[in-house]
Amino acid sequence: MDEQSKQFSDGWFIFGDPRFQPLLDGHQSTPQWLPLGQAGSLGYMDHQTTNLHAMLIVDSRLTGSFFLVSRAIWEPSYPPWVKLNVDGASHGNPGPSGAGGVFRDHQATFLLGFSCNTSHNTNTFAEFYGLFRGIAIWFETHPHFQGSIWIESDSTLVVNTIKGLVSANTQVQPFVLHTLKLLDLLREWKITHIFREGNMSADKLASLGLGLPSETIFDRPPTALAHFLNEDANEVPQFRFPKS
Repeated sequence: MDEQSKQFSDGWFIFGDPRFQPLLDGHQSTPQWLPLGQAGSLGYMDHQTTNLHAMLIVDSRLTGSFFLVSRAIWEPSYPPWVKLNVDGASHGNPGPSGAGGVFRDHQATFLLGFSCNTSHNTNTFAEFYGLFRGIAIWFETHPHFQGSIWIESDSTLVVNTIKGLVSANTQVQPFVLHTLKLLDLLREWKITHIFREGNMSADKLASLGLGLPSETIFDRPPTALAHFLNEDANEVPQFRFPKS
């Protein structure tokens, strides 16, 4: 599909999607997908959109203002890489918390998943613990693995800490050190950020962990995950709306 057809197809999807109606109702609006470079040159870029494929600019001719609707799409890895999406959740922050993650191959095939209860803790604790346990579980179940892993998290703090851009606090520092030691055993690894809307499979597993008495490893996807895995496999766009 050429770029013009792709934009036309996206336009139909946008107008047919009820999630956009609160933004479009009452406005003479023209949705337009802009490549990131072009959006940045027009002054619409901010630090939260650097990892996105595109942005939707809705220009209101009545008010002269515009809305930004970010689009996030989960992408499979490329052979021979394995991809880990990981997340943490806390109700109360601190409060009841859980972590979870899912491993998939370059064809978006489910390889392994896990959920764990992280007791009464902060979201930050759950995020870092989830990453540590994800890598550890992979080596426990694949002791001879010598390939490469692409990690994706919706926590910028986790991503920047593992990259060495910021320092870990004392509570999560042991998880960071153990994670880095395990990553050193891999042929290659990388970690990138994705918005929560594109990380829903891991988000669901982290939420499942809240209600589990102990860590659970899934060699087949739980029923509650099927919808999110299917959307990811088909690269269905997920959208991040402006905060009201």
